[in-house]
Amino acid sequence: MTGLSPSLPDAAHCTNGSNVRATQIALSHVAACGGQQGKANVKNAQASGGSELDSGWLAILKASAWQLLGLSFGLSVFQLLLWTEILPPSASPFVVYGLPLAVLITAGLGLASLIEQVAKWATAALKKQREAREQDRRIEEHQRKFVEHIPYMTVSELEIYGYLLTHSQKSFTAEMDGGHAASLYKRRFIQSDAQNGHSYGPYEFPFSVPDHIWSVLEENRDQFLSEFKDTKLPWFRRRF
Repeated sequence: MTGLSPSLPDAAHCTNGSNVRATQIALSHVAACGGQQGKANVKNAQASGGSELDSGWLAILKASAWQLLGLSFGLSVFQLLLWTEILPPSASPFVVYGLPLAVLITAGLGLASLIEQVAKWATAALKKQREAREQDRRIEEHQRKFVEHIPYMTVSELEIYGYLLTHSQKSFTAEMDGGHAASLYKRRFIQSDAQNGHSYGPYEFPFSVPDHIWSVLEENRDQFLSEFKDTKLPWFRRRF
């Protein structure tokens, strides 16, 4: 038995060697894991820093045209001071290459934004001018139709306009459909001034003569009656 079994010192030596080896392996795993974690942390920091830098550069796109042009002007002045050696020159690539590039980028973005704003202003002004011309054209066409319709007006319609001209009165109250002025209302020679949410009596609906029609009435005053035999208001129907 003695010859077959190792001595106590040899067994202890083997046990210590095994423990040392296990410790070394464990440390190597820890170091490897720590290195991987460190690399991961570095990558995360770089990615975070890069995203912050990207978002910082993208924020400049939200600046107005005047802010971008002002920034470009300031960078240009700074570059001029470096070229004239008023400020100490720098050999840094960020100054040598980055500064001119920043001037060009901010100037280009500022000019593009300014051109876009000018285009919007010009488009809005042209649209407004075109709408005004179209409105004037519609008014002139409506006035022409009114003048052409005067010879075909009924006696009641001539009395209505004659009464309003004689009394310098552009508005009146009548039945809901305008009474004898119903045909004039249908042709938009008379307009309704009734408003939603207001209540009116059966004979108290407000009407008026549009301004552009009133000017034509004054020019053609002699074509409308100025004397009235009946004292009743001419726009009310006889049954009222």
